[in-house]
Amino acid sequence: MSTSSIPMYEQIQNELMEQIQSGVFQPGDRIPSEKELAERYHVSRITAVKALTELALNGYIYRVQGRGSFANPLDEHLKPSALKLGGVPKNDGEPRPVSVLIPEHADYHSGSIIQGITQTLQYPECFVHLVLTHSNQLEEYALEQALKSGCAGVILFPVDCEVYSDTILRMHLNKFPLVLIDRCFPGIQSSCVCCDNEKGGWLAVEHLLSLGHRNICFIADSSFREQVTSVRYGAYVAAMTAQQLPLHAVERFNPQTFSQEEMERLLSAIRAREITAELLDRFDKGELQKIFVIYTDMKNSMTENVSATRILPFHRSAFTAPTDEKRITEPFEFFPSVTQVLENIVPSYVSGFIYSALIDSFCSEQSARMNAMNSANENAEKMLGELALAYNRIRQAAITQEITEVSAGARAQKRKRQKQHAQGRES
Repeated sequence: MSTSSIPMYEQIQNELMEQIQSGVFQPGDRIPSEKELAERYHVSRITAVKALTELALNGYIYRVQGRGSFANPLDEHLKPSALKLGGVPKNDGEPRPVSVLIPEHADYHSGSIIQGITQTLQYPECFVHLVLTHSNQLEEYALEQALKSGCAGVILFPVDCEVYSDTILRMHLNKFPLVLIDRCFPGIQSSCVCCDNEKGGWLAVEHLLSLGHRNICFIADSSFREQVTSVRYGAYVAAMTAQQLPLHAVERFNPQTFSQEEMERLLSAIRAREITAELLDRFDKGELQKIFVIYTDMKNSMTENVSATRILPFHRSAFTAPTDEKRITEPFEFFPSVTQVLENIVPSYVSGFIYSALIDSFCSEQSARMNAMNSANENAEKMLGELALAYNRIRQAAITQEITEVSAGARAQKRKRQKQHAQGRES
């Protein structure tokens, strides 16, 4: 091959294309393998692989795993330009794989999806080649391998629906048969089989409302910014707002890592919103004239004060204003209106204040328990010290008595022996 600025893989690709077009390689003829091309053109194996991959993407060859690469037929209705855009044609009587890529962490519907695909493709022309993915890197590699094998098409359940790889983009531009499952890539119009996530969100809320529930929480294992989750969350917000019900949401929920503390915070926020809804409803009806919150305000680890704060109706004394605040006397218009602003601010303010009061009370309770336990530990240590001292005194007294008794016994025995000895001498 002549030297030029064209990359070696393109030179190999162009030469093989010319040989296929000129009839050197007839339809179904075996194309030299990667190893043979590398030896023939004195290039690396990677360069040979890239050349064959481009030929497969452009439709000049098809690849059968374990057998090699073969030339595609060039009929009048399937010229090279058409091959480049129309995907890989069918092999004569040879079964073609359809690659199915599904994440390992996909939900329990994946089994039904795989079963449906397998049942549909139960005919001689095609068979299912299933690949389980768990990362974008593995998905990219599986797609490249599927194209190398000369598959008839790809059914893809993307790992990440927000970002698509270069391989997917090339497949889209070359109009390679690609079907997405429950995902749509932004900016790419491709065949997709997916759920009506917006309708599903509405139906879920309506079902819970029909059961009498009013405090409904939206929990997602991913970010609300992700495509599927955002659509479902939007439907939840719309359905709850239509019923004028409070919103509760948790994103990136993982039951394995969701701690007890996080659960307590979530429950505290929900309780605060429930209390707020009840108080505002009674206040609007006139059943309550004033609303005070009496709670334990924790100043520090040793000091807690009982605090009573009026939250409704508002009073200027409850809010600190800047000393340099200027009074506005000129008329002006509010947009949105003052009423609309207050209708949104008041529930948030009351709910936030009650939530803060619950947290302060909870912290005060735990601090009091901690202080009580510290005092109990100190008293227990003091008591243990006193008991140890008393025990040592009693033990010392017992030891002293035993020593005294042993000493007295020894002296008595000594006197007895002396007396006996004296009597023996006199006799």
